[in-house]
Amino acid sequence: MMYLTDVANLALGRLGVGSTINDLANEYSTAAKILKRHLRVSLNSVLEQHTWNFATRSAVLNKQFDDPENGYAFSYYSPADCLAVRQIASDGNFIRNLELYPEQKLPFEERHIGMQILLYTNVRNAHILYTAAMDENSVFPTHFAKSWSAQWAVDIAPSLITNNYPKVRDTLDSDAYNDLAKGIADDLIRTPQYTYAKSPLITTRY
Repeated sequence: MMYLTDVANLALGRLGVGSTINDLANEYSTAAKILKRHLRVSLNSVLEQHTWNFATRSAVLNKQFDDPENGYAFSYYSPADCLAVRQIASDGNFIRNLELYPEQKLPFEERHIGMQILLYTNVRNAHILYTAAMDENSVFPTHFAKSWSAQWAVDIAPSLITNNYPKVRDTLDSDAYNDLAKGIADDLIRTPQYTYAKSPLITTRY
């Protein structure tokens, strides 16, 4: 598990920066200011790329409005911490293997109203599966932290290594892409496997 300052130092290390950050929240060096400037964008960017297990939440959508003029029967406001909507399902019956059965995903549309997402759907008792906007002071799984540090390095590179940036830009982009793929693969291994329980009749045969 890794903390914010750990991830920040990983990002600096990827750029060959020898100095380290002791406490990003309370440090005001040039590197720290650049890191803070790009923190939220880089974190959200990586969170949106995958349904990360540690950042996945589900909730009942309580605020329901009849909305026939929009082509859908109902509309709901998403949870306040929702960063990316993954699924809408009736009564929480989410599709656990969505990659295998994408055609079973219930349709919905989203509109951004102020700081919240308004969801349009035909599901009456709607539940949501979503990626939460994680607080930067959270504790992050190592496989996610490595992916985030790679993207963070890409984002801060133009400001931090201005002379060398054109030479290493393609390498940084490639590394970020590869580390994200590795992080997602590692996260998928951690995804709970859902199977049907054997019936008592089958169990008693053994």
